[in-house]
Amino acid sequence: MEGRQKDTSWRDKRTSSPLPIDNRTVLLLLNSLQILEQGGGALLLSYKALDVEQIGHVYEGLLEYTVERLPDVTIGLIGSQKAKNPNLPINVLESVIKDNQNGLLAILQLATQRSESAIKNALENEVDDNLFAKLIADCGGDTILAERMKPFINLMRRDAWSDFIIYKKNSFAVVPGPGRRETGYTLYS
Repeated sequence: MEGRQKDTSWRDKRTSSPLPIDNRTVLLLLNSLQILEQGGGALLLSYKALDVEQIGHVYEGLLEYTVERLPDVTIGLIGSQKAKNPNLPINVLESVIKDNQNGLLAILQLATQRSESAIKNALENEVDDNLFAKLIADCGGDTILAERMKPFINLMRRDAWSDFIIYKKNSFAVVPGPGRRETGYTLYS
């Protein structure tokens, strides 16, 4: 998070470029560490009640993720059990939608692991004016960007504050990583 090269010191300010993480992101991270979201509702976690093996399991689960810089404007999509938090660059979706509808359905199905009918319904549903106004607000008032996202609005994921998940160009996102097995590190040898 310090944004510095490996084997350098935090004292050398010339080599560091801290990640632009705002207070809201830190709040979401802390919230995620304290509350377990489940199908039946949220559960407040108590770490003092966890034993070493359970904490190890949580840690190993974190090793499955990494942070990645997204080179283009990317939207978070509603996924399925198999693809919980898929993301796709808006320019990829736009280029496919221009070519053909079947290609768009295929790429959305691949990314989200949702059924073709669910995706078709989301694409065909009318966009409510209030929902579109919310999208414009979540795009920081950028109506051109909001218009680009409008065809996919019913497929877009939202965060804990019901804001649309929109990653600006060159922003960072937590994404599935190589996994614990590929890191060469195991908690229990």
